[in-house]
Amino acid sequence: MSEPRYIIGVDVGGTFTDILCLDAETQELQSAKVPSMPGSQWRGVLSALDELGIDGGDIRAFVHGTTIATNALLERKGAKTALVTTDGFRDTLEIGRTRRLIGGLFDIKFVRPKPLVGRDLRLEVPERVDAQGDNIRSLDGFDFSPIADKLRDENVETVAVCFLNSFLNEENEIYAVEQLQSLLGDLPVCNSTSVVREKGEFERFSTCVLNAYLTPVVADYLDTLKHELDEQGLLAPVSVMGSNGGVMTLAAAAKFAAGTFLSGPVGGVGGAIRTCEMVGETGCITFDMGGTSTDVALIHDLTPRISHANQIDAFPLQAPQLDIHTIGAGGGSIAWVQQDGSLELGPQSAGALPGPACYQRGGVEPTISDANLLLGRLPTGRSLSGGLQLSHALAEQAFSDLAARLGSSDPVAVADGI
Repeated sequence: MSEPRYIIGVDVGGTFTDILCLDAETQELQSAKVPSMPGSQWRGVLSALDELGIDGGDIRAFVHGTTIATNALLERKGAKTALVTTDGFRDTLEIGRTRRLIGGLFDIKFVRPKPLVGRDLRLEVPERVDAQGDNIRSLDGFDFSPIADKLRDENVETVAVCFLNSFLNEENEIYAVEQLQSLLGDLPVCNSTSVVREKGEFERFSTCVLNAYLTPVVADYLDTLKHELDEQGLLAPVSVMGSNGGVMTLAAAAKFAAGTFLSGPVGGVGGAIRTCEMVGETGCITFDMGGTSTDVALIHDLTPRISHANQIDAFPLQAPQLDIHTIGAGGGSIAWVQQDGSLELGPQSAGALPGPACYQRGGVEPTISDANLLLGRLPTGRSLSGGLQLSHALAEQAFSDLAARLGSSDPVAVADGI
């Protein structure tokens, strides 16, 4: 029996799934692009493998980049989350640092984003660790049953446990997690010190809540993907690109979902560095637009910047990652009209199905892709990757409808406006 020969890289975005296959023996490269499947993106991975005619048993290594976590946050499609915290500190997520985030400093329409956990699901317990790390109020004997009952009644899907000063002493957090897990069974419960053990209550709380909010979504996707790849005969381990530019095991990625925020984009940065090397450049600015989000990074001396204090869609994330800036605007981002008559874009995306109006798959909402087609930036009349043929007429109709809502008769001008 011959040794597995193929090294596979798969990037699953909110709109398309891209696969690159390297034959380790001949150094031949193959690639394919297929639509991502909303709600079951693993199907796009299998479809891409099938497109190239690759059998799972022939794969030597499988590296996976995914925007599952990023897109779930941008579109607010994470799990229903509860927060268990120190008595008197349930509003830490809402109070924050009592200042505008940098992106909103000069935005006259700035609206502070709502916390991922509503106030009614921020539950308090009588514990306290002081600033020196001494446990001055233990949870021994505290009955968590009423909290567990409320979580079940509210159909909570995941829980974040974040206590004051726990980065100095996690005893109470660990106890709370153990008690909740014994009462809630398989419901995911994570504590802040297992995600980030650093000072800064707001940032630590935010990071833990982000992780809890996304863990069920990411874990469910990775579990299903692994099962389906096993059915295809895959013997090689599956690695997931991490936000820090390295790779993670499936188990690690499922547990630390917040570490996969930039799983897809970091691959683009790595590719940009390699391109710089090939053309003799040492620096560049990367611009990576997908279907749901757009990512920008700076490369200097063939090295990407690393950031430890990050912000993902207005939420602090205290974990090392490549300094990539992400916004909720991609090729499938939908243009719409606010109640005050102003033109807005995203964060909702048309995805791959039905996709932008110009895809001819039933989409009717105007998107960035439709705008670029109307403005002559995309080709018409020939087949694109994935077998797509773009319809100029459908894109024009989508923007004509939007223009009418804005009181305009010029769809091209509206397209230029987004």
